[in-house]
Amino acid sequence: MNDVTGTTIAAPTTSEYRHKLDYDIDAHGDKVKELVFREPTGNDIVRYGNPIRLDLYMNEANMEAQMVALGGVPPSTIRQLKARDWNTIAFELMGRFFVPAMQGSKG
Repeated sequence: MNDVTGTTIAAPTTSEYRHKLDYDIDAHGDKVKELVFREPTGNDIVRYGNPIRLDLYMNEANMEAQMVALGGVPPSTIRQLKARDWNTIAFELMGRFFVPAMQGSKG
């Protein structure tokens, strides 16, 4: 995959995404400063909806459902995120897990 400058971007080698927060939020009654998201399965897409369309439109409700499911945290945790963190996580998950691999991008 290439970025906007044409530089080749290596595909992530891990099947999880960790996002460090600048502040603590509540998850299951505990204060957390990092959220860990697992790689989604086809079942997650069927169950919670695909958060993007192929034209890269993002469905916020489906993305929130995916964040809850993949992060293993309650919806209230995701709703505490500041806008910058929510968008950073959403775009990171979208790029890592939901945007289809283009022909020839797998080694």
